[in-house]
Amino acid sequence: MTEELYDELDKHGKPTGKTITPEQAHKNQIWHACVHVWIYNEKNEILLQKRSQQMDICPGLWDISAAGHLSSGEDPLKTAAREAKEELDIDINTHDLKKVGYKKFNKKLPSIIDKNFIHTEFVHVYLWKHDNQRFIKDKNEVEEVKFIPLDVFEKECKDETKYVPHKEYYDFVVSEVRKALN
Repeated sequence: MTEELYDELDKHGKPTGKTITPEQAHKNQIWHACVHVWIYNEKNEILLQKRSQQMDICPGLWDISAAGHLSSGEDPLKTAAREAKEELDIDINTHDLKKVGYKKFNKKLPSIIDKNFIHTEFVHVYLWKHDNQRFIKDKNEVEEVKFIPLDVFEKECKDETKYVPHKEYYDFVVSEVRKALN
């Protein structure tokens, strides 16, 4: 099996032409790309996943519906669909994903392996409307999933003992979901 590689990005989110391992990216704070898929429904709810206790970064905290890194040369839309399939066992047609942003993350996050872990990623942010309640979670990555009302998420997401500390980003996502529902 070949080792997974990411495309190295510069500080503006542009590829440098180099590839890096996940370990290099995270240990050396090298910019790389990932995707976030935020799933919402007609009831003004957003799907959250509780990160597995086995995760190195932010274990046991609530976060994005589905997320993952882009492998070298991989298309963000295909990555989004792949991650939703891997983490929640759902099939997403990439034409149904709505891109709402490309965000830069440069923030210290709780990590069990590195107390000084800095999240240095550019994130392709997608929304997907889905009213089905059935998800089969990957037990290695996801402890629990649930839909919660947008209003509740908006109030609670500042609690860094419960949620990955991304309050400003979460506010952006709630705003985008509300726009999509109108």
